[in-house]
Amino acid sequence: MTEDMQVIKGVIVKGYRPIIKHEENKTIFDINQMPKIENLTSKDVLKFAPGVIINSNGDIKMAGKKATVFVNGRQLSDEEQSTFMTNLKASEISKIELSQNHGGENDASIQGGIINIITKKNRHGFTGNMDLYSSTPQSGYYNITPSANMFFGTEKWNIYGSYSYSKAKASQYGETENNYLYNGTKHAEKGSYLSFKKQHVYRIGAVFNVTPKHTFGLELNGISSLPTTNYGKNDVTYTLQNNKFFNGEGLSHYYSHSDFYNIVGSYNWNIDNQKSLLKVLLNYNNKNQKTDNQLETNYLNYSEKDVNETDVTSAQSHNITSNIDLRKNFLGQWSFLSGVKLLTSKRNSFYSVDNNIDASRTTAGWKYKENIYGGYIGGSKNIGNLFMKLNFRIEKTNINGHVDDNNNISINYTNFIPYIFASYNTAHSYEYSFYYTKSINRPPFSLMNGYVNRISDVLYDKGNPNLKAELTDMLNFTVSHARHTLSLIYNHTPNTITEYFEVENGITYHTNINYGTTSSLMLNYSYSGSIFKWWQTNLYLSGNYTRIPQSYNKTKLFGGEMNFNNRMIWNHFGILSIGASYNSPFISENVYCKGSTTMDLSIEHSFLKDALTIQLGTDDLFNGSKTKATNRVPTLEYNVYIKNQTRQIWCRIAYNFSTKSKTNKNKIDNYNSIKDRL
Repeated sequence: MTEDMQVIKGVIVKGYRPIIKHEENKTIFDINQMPKIENLTSKDVLKFAPGVIINSNGDIKMAGKKATVFVNGRQLSDEEQSTFMTNLKASEISKIELSQNHGGENDASIQGGIINIITKKNRHGFTGNMDLYSSTPQSGYYNITPSANMFFGTEKWNIYGSYSYSKAKASQYGETENNYLYNGTKHAEKGSYLSFKKQHVYRIGAVFNVTPKHTFGLELNGISSLPTTNYGKNDVTYTLQNNKFFNGEGLSHYYSHSDFYNIVGSYNWNIDNQKSLLKVLLNYNNKNQKTDNQLETNYLNYSEKDVNETDVTSAQSHNITSNIDLRKNFLGQWSFLSGVKLLTSKRNSFYSVDNNIDASRTTAGWKYKENIYGGYIGGSKNIGNLFMKLNFRIEKTNINGHVDDNNNISINYTNFIPYIFASYNTAHSYEYSFYYTKSINRPPFSLMNGYVNRISDVLYDKGNPNLKAELTDMLNFTVSHARHTLSLIYNHTPNTITEYFEVENGITYHTNINYGTTSSLMLNYSYSGSIFKWWQTNLYLSGNYTRIPQSYNKTKLFGGEMNFNNRMIWNHFGILSIGASYNSPFISENVYCKGSTTMDLSIEHSFLKDALTIQLGTDDLFNGSKTKATNRVPTLEYNVYIKNQTRQIWCRIAYNFSTKSKTNKNKIDNYNSIKDRL
């Protein structure tokens, strides 16, 4: 035997991270495991997140209800969500955290799941991208949106900004039918509504790393909708009890503009090597809005039903939110959690109506203030393969509102919200989890205004300042294995907020009341990951049963939902994306709504070493997204059919650019040493 020695020049060690993993009560979706996503938007990649559904109208759902979106722990308002996610590029995202509920640490008003988008930190150099999106449903209608994003990073500073401008022209076809059950008359109208959009969206922010443990952030976001006038034209028919009918024509002009801006400041303290954290967040939102609506309806030979009115609404609202959250992790694999939140909201609105037929005027002023004081305390513990988390949250709500210093409304209530979560991992990589909690649905300002405004020549909208919040019990049992997840969800709401129609002195008013109970049972399955190396997919299947015993419409219904998104990558050809969805008929309080089916297709190809990407696609290929619903109460059966221009052909051109920069030394030699991490 002779001794032999060889010198190996290098060793390459390859590791593969799962695209989905579970951490405590969250699911982590690592979008960096998806290839060629640099020029996609955050909304594009969310289509492949487990359990997430994005409808054709842009709504995002989880666990059967509307999801709440956070970015780096800050909750996006309804005004921000759609535009923010369209402008946020996938190249800026580090990971996405998914939770099926508020977890006790966030507001109990969160009904569905939570999507927390974590952006990349500690990037160096200058990077950016430019994007041009355009679409058309048919000749004469369009949507064009150019945008730009830029980022500059050093060891201490991260500065970023984005801007987009949207201009669009769209049309909506609608039919409504009012069958008045109390006197046998009918009113029907059908026609088109022409809308215009001109909107500026901007974001600028900075992050300052004082030390690796202390970080400050400041960000400004804004959405400015420029003044536009929308037009509607309808054919109307009024039928009397003796079946004698009168035809007419309805015209509407709707002028509106608004300005929204948000300022947020944050401070993060990474307390120790066990990932203990203190977070402070201050958030201010402000919105100014003005609308001017003119409605004119003229009947042939039935002038007593003619309408010619102009109404003007101006509103200003703002809210201030302050959060402090503490998480202390201990070496015994247990954690202490606590936090407080204060939310102050104010809304002032003024409403005036000019009746151009009898030269009369009606005015009303509505002032509304809401204070919410919240806090929680709890902890979590790992015991072998068992993880347990218990939070106890309390929220106190104080509401004051009045119309013209009269009819004062004062509502005060306190809610105690438990959150119990437990999960167990087996040796065969199965995870079983269970949680119980409650959620609060506080009625928005728009449902509680103290005045009446006209919707059509026969229908008025009336706010209900006495509307009370809903409190829902939520139970969930989930089994997960690799990329598969199966959940059984039960929700029960004893005091449901219900859309309602009522008649007073021969006039029909649309309002909202607290009425009845709603119970639902849902079984859903999701798979997210790669079927093959070149095929990324996300499948969601759901079956549900809803029961509303006091409903004047359907009181029980079985339903289902399917959402299937696919992204297939061929190096020399490009990328093909196919998405399909199906939603069966469903019920909500007194409403029964027909289902819908959609299919989306797109192809994309990259040039210049993937710096330039061109996408071509079509949404709602078979034109299946429609709304057809019936709302029934003792005095009225209200039927509505709406068809938006969801089928359209679109194109997106995106270009990424960057400068090279040295690797940050802190990434190699930082306070969190290899010894500590081991």
